[in-house]
Amino acid sequence: MIDQSSYSDSIDDGQYEAKIGEKLKNNQYQIIKWLGDGTFSKVWLVKDLINLHYYALKIQSSQYSDAAIEEIDVLKILIQNENSPQWLNIQQNNIGIKQETHCVKMIDSFVHIVDDTLHHCVVMEILGPTLLDLIRFYEKKNTSINIKLGREITRQILIGLIYVHDVCQIIHTDIKPENIMIELNEIQLKQLINEDETDNRKKIVKRNSIKNGDIFIWKENVIININTDLKFKLVDFGNACQTDQQFEEIQTKEYKSPESIIQAIYSTNTDIWSLACVVFEILTNNYLFKPEGDSEEEEMDDLLAMMIELIGPPTQSFLTKGKRSSQYFESNGQLKRIQDLQKVVLSSTLVEDYEFLEDEAKKLEEFILFALKWDPLERPSSQIMFMHPWIQQ
Repeated sequence: MIDQSSYSDSIDDGQYEAKIGEKLKNNQYQIIKWLGDGTFSKVWLVKDLINLHYYALKIQSSQYSDAAIEEIDVLKILIQNENSPQWLNIQQNNIGIKQETHCVKMIDSFVHIVDDTLHHCVVMEILGPTLLDLIRFYEKKNTSINIKLGREITRQILIGLIYVHDVCQIIHTDIKPENIMIELNEIQLKQLINEDETDNRKKIVKRNSIKNGDIFIWKENVIININTDLKFKLVDFGNACQTDQQFEEIQTKEYKSPESIIQAIYSTNTDIWSLACVVFEILTNNYLFKPEGDSEEEEMDDLLAMMIELIGPPTQSFLTKGKRSSQYFESNGQLKRIQDLQKVVLSSTLVEDYEFLEDEAKKLEEFILFALKWDPLERPSSQIMFMHPWIQQ
């Protein structure tokens, strides 16, 4: 939902440039500070002058009004089902009583009109750094997120996907570290807000004053103590669809499922493929699949080749389901343009390249390969993934 790019670089055609101190929606929300950019939006820290709470306000570019309306519809569905009997039943019988949805909460939505131009606005809870920020933090330390925390992050993402998939009938379609964010606690929210309301001298936290544990400093003075008590949430439902919808293009290339490449019908467990890629990334700081090429077709060729090297070739029955299968595969199921393939053993890669203990490497390999099935009909659901021994141990 938010990145750390500079304000000057974030200018986009059709985007409304809010001013600090400006009040929107009949003077209810006051702009405090720019927080970052969404895909086609800007995100601001705002104060609700009615209830005196602080929120994140996403103002959509006027060029993407249809997408904004669709995202608001999805966010409404996420709110409406929080206390549904189905969710309560899943909590009690499958994942544990009183689980959070692990999805970003929308507080309000409205339209801001300027010179007959409509800007759709979404008011949301304030969240902190992304999972990608955390990965990069550890990358700079020449280490990575430990297995215990990695497992807890995965568990929380899966709970979010269970809620999204089975309760709300929504497919996220863009699961990746940028779209998973850390929830801020009350102290961290105060640190963020106090910085924004200090007119004279900002209170900067000095890294060398922190002596215990892994501490991540976000927005100059928000202290994130990295441990298994952190709460993670799925964000950016701008590309999400309902389960009775099919979009032509989904997913970011490094997390792209086979069905989205060959343009076969996808379902909720297209997110499970992406999740498996994310799990590898958070524990190694590297992509599971990083396709390269001078064109999209070359990149997809490379991606399919890497998939075959890791999990073996796809079945003919699966390939017959794809509108684009013939673009990449021969009639016998061989790739058209890449023949020289080398078998990859994931556990060996984890031991040799990332210094995993052999036992842990094999357990993680089993979990990831359990999710990486060519055919969505053979791929597990989010609930089945949640019950996997690697999560439950």
